[in-house]
Amino acid sequence: MKEFCIGIAALAALIAAPAFAADMALKAPPPPAAPVWSWTGFYIGAQGGGGWGDSSPGYDAYYFCPTGGTCHAPTTVTPPIPLANTSTSGAFGGVTAGYNYQINQAVLGIEGDWSGARIDGSGACDKAFIVASFGGASGNCSTGLRDFGTLTGRFGWAFDRALLYIKGGGAWARYDYTATSVVSGIPGPAAAFSDDRSGYTIGAGIEYAFMPKWSVKLEYQHMSFGSKNITYPFVNVPPFDPGIYNTVANDSERVDIVRAGVNYRFNWAGPAPAPMVTK
Repeated sequence: MKEFCIGIAALAALIAAPAFAADMALKAPPPPAAPVWSWTGFYIGAQGGGGWGDSSPGYDAYYFCPTGGTCHAPTTVTPPIPLANTSTSGAFGGVTAGYNYQINQAVLGIEGDWSGARIDGSGACDKAFIVASFGGASGNCSTGLRDFGTLTGRFGWAFDRALLYIKGGGAWARYDYTATSVVSGIPGPAAAFSDDRSGYTIGAGIEYAFMPKWSVKLEYQHMSFGSKNITYPFVNVPPFDPGIYNTVANDSERVDIVRAGVNYRFNWAGPAPAPMVTK
């Protein structure tokens, strides 16, 4: 009887061992979850790059305002005379700030930036403009983008630490304009003034997180400021009558930029921690 009981116990142990082992395997802790990077949060950064554009004012009216007198009635030029078609290029740099919110792989955001710029161009004023304004004269016209800013919405698609995005919104800029003339070999009337412009911008870029709270980006943007009437206030000098010779031009401005930047993210924690396993 004793031998029978020992045999039964041994048989039960043999049967239970695989089931116990299988049960132990089922209760083993799962492997750690893969790190998940989140783009959600506020950020600030620095950025800069280069730009190029076109300035295309067309001269369509003029009038003279004598010193101490009443301005003359405007004289319309039909059809308008091209004042100058100037290509601009140069560099810029500034700051940026924004906020992202990530839903699965989609990233929605808003971003603002401001840059100081030296995107300039100059060339000979159109001969017809100079002749119409000051007779037998020659001149130089220049355009310079001095600063600009944008406020855009962003939509991106995250691939872990990499983010591809498109953006679009409003743009604002300040341009400087100058024009000089030479009459009979001596300096003639000259104009210098600034003008604020508004328009739109569209662009696209890529951003990469190289550290938990730091990322770098590279992007392209197109900015268009449409057409606007601007007035060149030529200050007359002797032998011209004292006063201001105002030349009205319908001016179109656009600029394309490529910029690189680095951003610091305040509440971007980086990879999610692996889940804790309790025994």
